[in-house]
Amino acid sequence: MKKILVLAQFVAIGFASFAQKATSGDFTLETQLNFQTGTAPISLFTPNIRARYFLSDDLAARAQFAFISSSDKTEAAENQDGTGKVGTRTQKSSTFTFKPGIEKHFAGTSKFSPYVGAELNFVFNSASEEWDNYDPNVGFSNGTKATITGAHDGFDGQNYNGPRGSRTFGFNLIAGADYYFTEAIYLGGEFTWGYAMTSQRDVEVEVGSQKSKALGGSESGFTLFTTGIRLGMKF
Repeated sequence: MKKILVLAQFVAIGFASFAQKATSGDFTLETQLNFQTGTAPISLFTPNIRARYFLSDDLAARAQFAFISSSDKTEAAENQDGTGKVGTRTQKSSTFTFKPGIEKHFAGTSKFSPYVGAELNFVFNSASEEWDNYDPNVGFSNGTKATITGAHDGFDGQNYNGPRGSRTFGFNLIAGADYYFTEAIYLGGEFTWGYAMTSQRDVEVEVGSQKSKALGGSESGFTLFTTGIRLGMKF
């Protein structure tokens, strides 16, 4: 066993000694690692995928993608014993993110590659809800039908508190670094300072023959944030 451990250490050292950062023509694929804790055990969440292509030893084009969607259905029976008709409430939402950009890499070392860059930021959110023989206040409600476009039901008299349809456009300035601890695998980190402008979609509600609309708003501002730990592979 001792010999095996020693051999494993030499192999690891060997991989590290031959590790080399990406150069012209290389392609990398990476994801952000978020460590989540709480009542559940620690878990990993990978919210997006980023691809890069090195146009030269010190210049790389990049694009980040993310798509998350959900659909939740709540059912309520007409009778307390579960018999009769069934009313349903279906809530759907999705988020699509696309961030194209460019990176300028500096000398660093053979394994360490610092860089600066810039990227555009596009985010599209959608949300909708449908009721069929259902009313959120009472559960089953025979004949009650509704369609909500642009948000989940969560209206408190002034605002919709659930997911909201929106469009975001922005740009980010980037400073980061990659460290290659094997020939093909690296870890990285990034600081981002950016501007974003978000426009909320109008919420259209149709309950039976009654229709209403809540106009959307907009917000904008600058933000400084980090992207956490990134795990990537070079091809």
